[in-house]
Order: sequence, then structure tokens, then C-alpha cells
Amino acid sequence: MTPSDTREAGTFCLRFDIDTNFTPWRRNNFCSRFGEDEPRFILRLLDWLRERNCRAHFFAMGFGVIDYGESLRQIAQSEYPLDSHLHTHRVTLLDDYNAVYEEMMTAHHLLASIGARIEGIGATGMYPEGIDGRPDIQELILQKGYRWVSSRWNLTRTLEQMQPYRLPTGLLEIPCAGWSDMTFFHINEQRALAPEYQVERYDLSTFTQHVKDMITRAGRGKLDYAICLHPAVLALHDPEMTFLEQVTAHARAEGVELVDLRQVHQRHAAVAAAAR
Repeated sequence: MTPSDTREAGTFCLRFDIDTNFTPWRRNNFCSRFGEDEPRFILRLLDWLRERNCRAHFFAMGFGVIDYGESLRQIAQSEYPLDSHLHTHRVTLLDDYNAVYEEMMTAHHLLASIGARIEGIGATGMYPEGIDGRPDIQELILQKGYRWVSSRWNLTRTLEQMQPYRLPTGLLEIPCAGWSDMTFFHINEQRALAPEYQVERYDLSTFTQHVKDMITRAGRGKLDYAICLHPAVLALHDPEMTFLEQVTAHARAEGVELVDLRQVHQRHAAVAAAAR
């Protein structure tokens, strides 16, 4: 899969998935691992992004309106996009149609209640081939007024192979590439990896260098690079935000544009319109 357009520079998107405590198991296990700092970290992150004029994209669950209400309200009222991460993280976009419908609509209405204007979905879990094999779910997403989804993530595929592409239904898929922070630090026993994703250590400096290398690759190839991050994981492993400081500075030094996924969609939509 190749980009459907030409552009002057590569792009880099910080995708932040906010996963909240929607079950007793998650509250006990997630919080015991990551602590209770995520809501406070989110507010610090918003300030950090504003101070450095960095674009970013947030995805939240509908349940987050109940659990992390104030943090999500501040995002919804900010200049940063807040889109759907479904409702509970217990359902994926590959599951039963009715379950997906319920999750989508519950999340949409709860997030809308705090002022979020939902335009797309950042999938829960992410999937090696995205929702390519689910035209019924693609049609559902389009019927509800969304025009893009970010559901594909596969560590056996290079950045060049993980570029945005149009599904047969017309829905735009915007994959995430490379390691996510969650998989790198906590689920790193991957059976198969593209050669550029193989590392010797799983520490913050190695993760930072991996992301810098991906940014450099995006710049040289004029590619889109979206990384899947989690405020809860960063609050534990990098509370001082040195990782974010280094990778955003590197993007600017490489001439790679910091964007959100809505901007990626808008560019592809403009190219498609011009081609008609």
C-alpha cells in the first residue's frame, strides 16, 4: 500500500489513547501497574503540548466521561481533537456487529455530552490487518457520519507498508506503525518483527531512539507516521516527558510536520476530490 498523494514533507502524529478503569479487574490490575496518575498527567500533557505548539490527537472511551470526566472535558474544550476509542475496551471493531454498534453509539453520546465532536475512531486493541475484512463495520462507521478509522497495527510491516489507504467502502484507514509504548514496555514478547523493530533492550532511551529512527524514515520518504501512545504508560515510564521533548524536537529538526489524524484525512480527502 502506498500513499494516495504527493506531499512536501513527512508527517508525525502523536496518538494518545486514554484507557480508563471500566471493570473491577482493570481498576485493580491497571492501577496497580500504572498508578493513579493518568488524569493528572493528561492535564500536564495538555499544558506541555500548548507550550511547545505541538499537534496531537486524543482518543477516549465513553466510560472515561464517567471515570476521568474533568480531564476529558478539558481536552474536548481545547484545540486538540478528541475522538472515539469506543466505550469500554472490552469490545473491538472485529467483534459482533451488534456489540460494536452498542459500543460506538454509547461512546459517541457520552463524549458528545462533554462537547467532543467525534469524526473518527481509534480502534481498541488495533489489528494486524485492521478492519479490511469487515465491510459491515466499515459501512456502520460511514453510516454514523465518520470518514476515517485508525485500526491497523502490525509489527511485521514496515512504515512504508503502513501508510493510509482507502478501503473499498470509501472509509480511510490510517494505520499506526512501529512499537507502541504499551507493547514496547509491557507486551514485548512479539514472535515476529520487521528487522527495523528488533531491539536489544526495552528501556526509555531505546524506545526514544526507535521513534526518532521512524521519524527520520518518514521524513526521507515523505511518509505518514502515527504512533500509538498511552498517557498511563508515559506517566509511569516518563513522568518528566523527556521522550516527548526529544521526539518532537527531532521531528522539527528533520522537517517532519506534527499533525493530527484529522489533518491526514483532510489531505487525502482533498486529493480524492481533485482526482474526480
